[in-house]
Amino acid sequence: MTDVPQYVPEEWQAVIDVHLNGHFNINRAAVNLFREQNYGRMIMVSSTSGLLGNVGQCNYGAAKFGIVALARIVAMETPRRDHRQRDLPLGGYADDPLGPDAKGPAGRGTA
Repeated sequence: MTDVPQYVPEEWQAVIDVHLNGHFNINRAAVNLFREQNYGRMIMVSSTSGLLGNVGQCNYGAAKFGIVALARIVAMETPRRDHRQRDLPLGGYADDPLGPDAKGPAGRGTA
């Protein structure tokens, strides 16, 4: 575990790149496909470390909480289409990540 004063920028950036930037890049590609299909579902995985915090993991917690914000904002940006964005905090408290229409139209999967 590392506390904030001991982090070097490369340690911070490596975790942000994997977790937050990874979700961003996948979302950017998926939303374009969803627009072409006029349908899509996306589940993003965060962590209670982002929601509640965890000593020695400020980079990880910041990245995971950023995923929560990303999921909410992408959902706001696509309200008129048949797209759903949800964040699933592992170890957390998500009831139904996709809502009542988990199968989508005509029983299609969630891709």
